[in-house]
Amino acid sequence: MLEHNGRWFLVYSSAGSWGDDYNLAFMGIDGGVDPMNKGNWWALDDRPVMWSNPDAGVWAPGHASFVNDRAGTSYVVYHAVDKQGGGWGGRSIRAEPFGWNPDGSPAFPRPVGFDVAIAHPQ
Repeated sequence: MLEHNGRWFLVYSSAGSWGDDYNLAFMGIDGGVDPMNKGNWWALDDRPVMWSNPDAGVWAPGHASFVNDRAGTSYVVYHAVDKQGGGWGGRSIRAEPFGWNPDGSPAFPRPVGFDVAIAHPQ
């Protein structure tokens, strides 16, 4: 779960974890409403929020966690494979910074390959 500006986001992996279509999606709820009432939850049009990036050699990102560094930068920690059809073999743990959309929802990056340097967390 992520909370930002009074909104809560339940981020989950969708599709089979062994396949190339494994990705992240989320559903959300605005703060102050009853989370036990299913009508209070909303989904993002059944589309993923983080998915494969074949151009970068990243397939099937999923199983995410979230951390902040000392400077307050948010990171998504996930696992993925570096080849199509990789299944569970060769899965590696990765971390990338993410931001927030104007509506307060998380703006996850398109996954980058191992040849792209990202800033070291502070």
